[in-house]
Amino acid sequence: MNKVYILLLCFIGSLFLMKCTDVDANSDIMIIDTTSVKVINVTPVDIYNWVVDYDDVWNEVVNNSWMHVGTPYEWGGDDWTGIDCSHFTQLIWNEGRDIYPVYMQTEQLKSITKIKHGLKPINLKDATAGDLLVYGKESFFQKWRGHVVMLVAKKEGIVVGSHGSIGVQFIKFAGYPEAYQGYTLKKVLRVMR
Repeated sequence: MNKVYILLLCFIGSLFLMKCTDVDANSDIMIIDTTSVKVINVTPVDIYNWVVDYDDVWNEVVNNSWMHVGTPYEWGGDDWTGIDCSHFTQLIWNEGRDIYPVYMQTEQLKSITKIKHGLKPINLKDATAGDLLVYGKESFFQKWRGHVVMLVAKKEGIVVGSHGSIGVQFIKFAGYPEAYQGYTLKKVLRVMR
């Protein structure tokens, strides 16, 4: 029953999401809260208050993420007219920089074992704002399916990414260290900056 409510909420929420072009400290952005199945409104100031370990580059990444909220999800999409999760994390880190230069799908991301293309595998306990969380599942009967998001506020469970039915959005959910909508956490990657 909860899955039905979540899907319905995501669909309704996506109808009201607008792409933000001018973001300031007073702008309200909806965050889908999957812990209590409700939409909550927050401002960039709220996010910055949650994030205690950011730097100037991270500050810019968060601002760029706010500007792209509402961009539709498109599997394989690689620009701001429609984008998937892997392209989102790579493009958002590379706007104006060359920190994470090579695009990799989630299956490639989960296979990283040493520093590669600006990404370094780390333990979840060491994760901070800006790190990538790679989720996935596969079985004998199903090939790899994955999702990647960027951690915004560890304690609050807030991430940003391009998510299936809702597109680019900040979301909050309980249990992010273990799983994301049926996918288990496979890898945590630090974007070297």
